[in-house]
Amino acid sequence: MRRPVLLTVGALAASIALSGCGTTSGSAVPPATVTVISTQAATGTPAPAKDRTITVTSKAATTNKSTVTSKVTSTVMSTVTKDRTVTVTAAAAPPAETSTQAPTQESAPGTSLAGTAKPKLSAGTPGEVSVVAQAAFTEGGLGDGSGMVPVILRNNTDETVFDLKMTATASNDGKLVGAGSDQGVSPSVVRPGEIAMGYVYFSGGETNSKSKVEISVESSSNAGYYIDIPVTTINAVGTDLVGQVSNPSSEKIGGPIRIATGCFDGDGNLLFVDTINFADKDELAPGSKSGFSVSLYDKSCPTFLVGASGNTF
Repeated sequence: MRRPVLLTVGALAASIALSGCGTTSGSAVPPATVTVISTQAATGTPAPAKDRTITVTSKAATTNKSTVTSKVTSTVMSTVTKDRTVTVTAAAAPPAETSTQAPTQESAPGTSLAGTAKPKLSAGTPGEVSVVAQAAFTEGGLGDGSGMVPVILRNNTDETVFDLKMTATASNDGKLVGAGSDQGVSPSVVRPGEIAMGYVYFSGGETNSKSKVEISVESSSNAGYYIDIPVTTINAVGTDLVGQVSNPSSEKIGGPIRIATGCFDGDGNLLFVDTINFADKDELAPGSKSGFSVSLYDKSCPTFLVGASGNTF
């Protein structure tokens, strides 16, 4: 009696059926258990389904055990072991579906960013510059409804974008209770797949940590005077982040040179963003560098990313 077993390994779907075919003594053979060990070509590299090697272990209810290796060169191929027949039927699995969504993985930050964080980011909207991480509203401490919402943006277009801007509304149970805008987004040059950091500031109203915050993003395709300013060094020193930016271009970079800091927990979740610090120098000649220091005070910042933005006018 045949007992079919259906197994799928990688791109190869193998239907393996065992037949009691009698041992050399002519006695019946108990049903066997088949386990797929590996599927690979003789060279050790991936191969098309018809060239795959399937290795199975056939173990009867008795102590007899044998290992069979079959190279699948046709739809069905049989290999007879010393105590049974193993029939292998191979067919290529359907091709994997291709997604139109942007990558969901923790993407590499933009070239201007440096630090220790591996941010946890959503896919965002394909073909747009969109929000891929958003922390909860944090009150400003004035008791007037003012505060901020830290945000990470990703460029999901196929073009470099410049001068990102954000506006937002906040609502409680469908009632509009606040409106705000960004206080600077950095870096100001964001290539396809890269990220930028900023926050939306709400100046008043009834916005709180439970409010629904909706953010709109605008960007420019015109490079204008915006320029990449790489952060070449960044270290945590006590409650400060101390680093250095450089000007690798042939043009003078004017100031002020804004320094943006994003802090994340150990799992890559966004905690807060600060964009109100600046480099020590107001301008950078071609090939020159400037230091900067960001005071974290009592803010928790287990991991971080730092970016810079400026212009050439």
